[in-house]
Amino acid sequence: MPKEYLATLNILVSDREVNAPEINDVITKFGHLIRARLGIHLGRKCVKNCSGLITLIVEGEKKELYKFAQGFSKYKFAVVKLGFISEVK
Repeated sequence: MPKEYLATLNILVSDREVNAPEINDVITKFGHLIRARLGIHLGRKCVKNCSGLITLIVEGEKKELYKFAQGFSKYKFAVVKLGFISEVK
């Protein structure tokens, strides 16, 4: 049986109002891996072309988690970092 891992997936999105639909499509596709989600606006007083940061706590096989992170690779407006925390026992 493949090992499962707990990890964080951080997604920095530029111009979040315009680009949110594409980001949410990927997140929805892999929703079964998500344990928690936090989204923040980086510019507290920003009104237009604002960036946002989404942090996901995810759980799954390494192969699945890498596939999830790579799902954002076609979007130049997204910077994604996957960090493994521990193996789930």
